[in-house]
Amino acid sequence: MVNLGANWAFSWSDDPYDRGRRGLDFILEMQARMFPQDYLKVLRAQWVGHALGEQQVDSTKEGSGGWWNVMALFEKKLIVAAAKPVQLSALGQELGEANESAATRATAVEKATITVAAKKIVIGSNGVITVPAAACTGSVQPMRSFLGGLQTFCGGTFSCTVDVTRPGRYQLAARVVTVHDEGQLQVVANNAKDPIDMVIPYTCGLWQDTPPVEVTLILGKNVLNFSKPTSGFSFKDFTLTPK
Repeated sequence: MVNLGANWAFSWSDDPYDRGRRGLDFILEMQARMFPQDYLKVLRAQWVGHALGEQQVDSTKEGSGGWWNVMALFEKKLIVAAAKPVQLSALGQELGEANESAATRATAVEKATITVAAKKIVIGSNGVITVPAAACTGSVQPMRSFLGGLQTFCGGTFSCTVDVTRPGRYQLAARVVTVHDEGQLQVVANNAKDPIDMVIPYTCGLWQDTPPVEVTLILGKNVLNFSKPTSGFSFKDFTLTPK
């Protein structure tokens, strides 16, 4: 029984030894195997088909399979039809948010409070500038972080302003976490003509630094604009390391 996601009709196997098997065919096989004496007829028909070099049945293609393999398929259907298996009910539905009212969800989610301290940009003695996620504004959603403080989910365009006392070239990197394939994020410093592509790595749900990119900052206030993320991700902070 599928407890989360689409039902068996929308699934298939990518196993190199089992290609062409749809989810419904998988269920049919499992149900038929519950009756080993009857299932032996299925195996015998498949063995004959294999000995004759027949094409196997591909449940993704209508009309595929040799005569004996098709007979094996229909034998499975006869076994299951006679057994009349009971359809199980899905488990864990009570855990779904959709079962709660909008009012309940609104009160259950605690909104993150952004304090002045949470937005403070720190400049280390080595000149490295650390910009916390809470200091960014735009299409971002701040939330409490298990690392302490806040982290922010990014789903669109956002920006941050950095006051620089040492102008020049900097290496820009972000501490991110994502469950998506590798993506990209464009960054523009002070309305530069050409955006720079930042790689957002697939971190398997763990915190990881992005590969650094080079930006040029001027003396005083600098605005970093981030846009066009290929997928959503969360970030803890940005660092700007002087070159």
